[in-house]
Amino acid sequence: MSGSAEKTPSLMVISESENSGKYPPDWAEGSIPVLISIISEKSGLEGKEVVRRAQRKRRSLGNVTLWMSLALVAREQGLDMTIIDSAIGAN
Repeated sequence: MSGSAEKTPSLMVISESENSGKYPPDWAEGSIPVLISIISEKSGLEGKEVVRRAQRKRRSLGNVTLWMSLALVAREQGLDMTIIDSAIGAN
């Protein structure tokens, strides 16, 4: 990675929606910023690139959560999945 400071991409989480009563709360949602940081640090990708790849996976796969698509990006980058699993399970 370069010596310049890297910003973590900001995410807007919508707490209430018209469908919020239909589905249980996603307990892993809180791990998203941590996952982005871990994947960025371990893979050497910028945070924005990690999010871009995860969003692309979401569009391709359909009904997939952001944290799951981030886990898929981590796997694609050959990262140790026990670290990813711990980050997701920590919430």
